[in-house]
Amino acid sequence: MFDLFPLIAWIIMMGFCLHWLLNGIKMKIKYEITAALALIFYFTGSFIGQYFNKFYQNSITTIFGLLIIAVGFFIFISQLIIMKKFGQGKNWENTTIVIKKGWFKYMRHPMYFGCAIANIGVLIWIPSYFTIIFMIISFILCIFSSKWEEQVNLEKFGEEYEKYKEEVKFWGII
Repeated sequence: MFDLFPLIAWIIMMGFCLHWLLNGIKMKIKYEITAALALIFYFTGSFIGQYFNKFYQNSITTIFGLLIIAVGFFIFISQLIIMKKFGQGKNWENTTIVIKKGWFKYMRHPMYFGCAIANIGVLIWIPSYFTIIFMIISFILCIFSSKWEEQVNLEKFGEEYEKYKEEVKFWGII
């Protein structure tokens, strides 16, 4: 029997992502556009990828992949909360200070890093050619989003962000 849950979940997430993408295009913000595209590729690879033949699959790789996805989402969501709580803007996107709490102490772009980690988890959970292609594209878009957001942050925060760049690595490891 054809399982409809991944397809229904994908349709719901596409609505959210397409709304985000259209807003990014309307506002002409490159990092918002690439972030929305990264999530489109992520959700397509993870939900639609379940319908493709996998190279292998067992309970250990399934559990391990899902744990890595959970870690990625934990990093992402916890930093949204940090930004909302400490960013001093009207919402989490319009922070008025350089945040140096939480994962931001260790990396400049923990939310994109969390998404990239979740991509790796999906590759372990659903190893297929379809998933590999979509996760690699999503991973690369996370890197571009981080780079383009750096430019915005440099313009917005100036010297303070330049000092932060010297103290804190891009994704903590690079």
